[in-house]
Order: sequence, then C-alpha cells, then structure tokens
Amino acid sequence: MYVFVRFTGYVLVFFGLLLMLASFVTAVYIIVQGATFINSLNTYLLSSGGTSVFPKEALPYFALTTMFVFMTGLFGAAFGQLMLVFADIGRNSRETNIILRSLRNRGI
Repeated sequence: MYVFVRFTGYVLVFFGLLLMLASFVTAVYIIVQGATFINSLNTYLLSSGGTSVFPKEALPYFALTTMFVFMTGLFGAAFGQLMLVFADIGRNSRETNIILRSLRNRGI
C-alpha cells in the first residue's frame, strides 16, 4: 500500500513540476514573442480550414490560461508532496512511537 502511495506521490510531483515548467516557458514565450505567437496560431487555424482568428487583444487571455495551468501544476505537486509525507508517517509511525516513548521514559 505504501509503495503505491509513494509511487503516486512521485508521479504527481513529477507531472506537477512538468506542468509548472511548461506553463512558465509558454508565458515567457507569449510575453516575449506575442506577435509571432498570434501570427503562427492564426496561420495554423486558417491552413487547417478554420475561419476564426485570434486578435492581438487575446494575449492576456492566453497568459491567464498559462497562469491557471501553472496553478494546477503547483497544486498537483503539493498534493504529491502531501502523499509522500503521509506515506512516510504511515510507514514510520511505529518507529516514531518507540522513539517518543523512550524519550518520555528517560524524562526528556
């Protein structure tokens, strides 16, 4: 059981960090190369048979979307860390109780 919780915790931390990194890089790219991003997106949409294009005023909405993706990755990584802590506490609770009782018996 602890192995599965620990593995899931590692996977959540990894994918959370990956989401945070991807959204941060995308946000920096949108800020630095905003016009290029909009032009390439509109070129792709028009070449694939679509008729809608994004105006340059849509850049703050893309940045807001990257912020939400960043926050999702942050919460995912935090939940993975929490799972790792719970797995460690569950695994070491008996040893922790023995240590605390021995300290109490010594009068510390």
